[in-house]
Amino acid sequence: MVKSSFYRLTFILVFGLVVVGTFLKQTRGDAPQMPERGLCAHRGDQGIAPENTVPAFVAAARAGAQQIELDVQRTKDGKLVVMHDKTIDRTTTGKGAVKDLTLDELKSFNVKLQTAIFEDVKIPTFEEALDCLPQNVWINVHVKPGEGIGAEACRVVMEKNRLHQAFFAVGKKEMEGIRAVCPEAKICCMERNPNPQQYIKNAIDWKCDFIQITHNYTAEEIKKLKETGIKINFFGTDDPDKIRKLLNDGVDFPLVNYFTKDWPVVETLGGYALNDVTPQYLATSENLQIAPKLAENGLCAHRGDQGLAPENTIPSFVAAAKAGAQQVEFDVQLTKDGKLVIMHDLTVDRTTNGKGAVKDLTFEEIRKLDAGAKKDPKFAGTKVPTLEETLDCLPANIILNIHIKPGEGIAAAATRVVVAKNRTRQSLISCEIDKDVEEARAVCPGIAINYLTGARGEALKKVIQHTIDLKCQFIQFQSYDADDIAKLKAAGIKINYFGTDDPDKLRTLMKDGVDFPLADRFTDDWPVFEQMGGYKLNELPKDYVKSVENLK
Repeated sequence: MVKSSFYRLTFILVFGLVVVGTFLKQTRGDAPQMPERGLCAHRGDQGIAPENTVPAFVAAARAGAQQIELDVQRTKDGKLVVMHDKTIDRTTTGKGAVKDLTLDELKSFNVKLQTAIFEDVKIPTFEEALDCLPQNVWINVHVKPGEGIGAEACRVVMEKNRLHQAFFAVGKKEMEGIRAVCPEAKICCMERNPNPQQYIKNAIDWKCDFIQITHNYTAEEIKKLKETGIKINFFGTDDPDKIRKLLNDGVDFPLVNYFTKDWPVVETLGGYALNDVTPQYLATSENLQIAPKLAENGLCAHRGDQGLAPENTIPSFVAAAKAGAQQVEFDVQLTKDGKLVIMHDLTVDRTTNGKGAVKDLTFEEIRKLDAGAKKDPKFAGTKVPTLEETLDCLPANIILNIHIKPGEGIAAAATRVVVAKNRTRQSLISCEIDKDVEEARAVCPGIAINYLTGARGEALKKVIQHTIDLKCQFIQFQSYDADDIAKLKAAGIKINYFGTDDPDKLRTLMKDGVDFPLADRFTDDWPVFEQMGGYKLNELPKDYVKSVENLK
């Protein structure tokens, strides 16, 4: 009996130590390093996906956001869901107040953005929102009005082991309810008070971890908050000048709607770093993004639309996109100092006013070159673009054919940029050798591969089988027979053909089953496809033309 009691007591003590140890681990020293400052992605990255959805949160996290804000409400049947408005009318295909609808009813509707409906994107539960985020990003939980919602949300955060990173943006009553559940819970003062001085005093007196301000603050107010160790959020802006001022004034996290678009503003200030995004998170979150609707077939603008602008430049890529190209191809190399630039030839001699190999020139040296004047004097001053600039100038629904030129580490570096820019779902890493395939997949296992070959006859048939064995998504070749096409179609591999601008050849290629011929002059060649029928130009996102009107 004594022995049995001893074992029971020992079990209770050990179990208690495990529980306490787990609690301390998630609230104290063993927690991930959290960002000191940066930008808060307000309702996720709304420039990439609809607000307050899993794809918006994932887009922000994958882009390196330091903090992500979301809004929590309770349904009619007591479930916590993420929604800003009191009703679902503006952001979904349904109607009604959140509090008057059950979770099943809410899940029956699709999310919308203005007139665009996103099939299979649903209102997330609070649990789903937490589950889609990594452990090292601040989670700004805006608790919407409702008795006990904050306390309930706190219990979920505890169950999900997210106390180290989640904080609750609330007023006094909700704060007290949350702290009754967990005294260690982090609080962001959002008690509505027209008096800024009293608002700040409340945050200090209540020992809040964060405060969210909206008013024209003074330097003294910022200083006082800094002295007490309270992190400062500011709601909200996407204006570059305002973002710079806020950060220079000492605000820690301005709330922005378009994180990916706004981050370059922060980079120019220096001293800021994107949040670390692990390969594991990139892999697990890959399928949580919204897959863009990409063309099944059409014409690939080879190095952009060379009939309208200099090859492999921003003007040529923008021209192709605006003309409705379904796919755009460009070539990536590394400079001497490790910068990814767009250039087909191994030297800059043919397309610029400079001389020398790309690998032997620094980015600064290449950036000084003129990549437009040789095409036409009106393009004088056009620069050799970086891979980042190229991705930024193209819409999210066009296939990006990224040709990896020879060189150690180019495939891996290019894939990292594609991941950072959230362009994985539309990009093809086009490789000539297996090593580049391995490099790209080591960075992002799910990235699509386009296998390039100049082989013909029996040699091509071996390459086709190899492409199938490698589980590539595309192949790009320069010759074929009917059996080659049939084998690739049966394997579900898309076919690019390099390359032609000859109308008769284009007609033959499409009739034979090629999906995307590569052509230098997209605008000149497209009428051939219109005459054949069954093909349509790529539709541009609503604000794309305006977003690129000042690019050169």
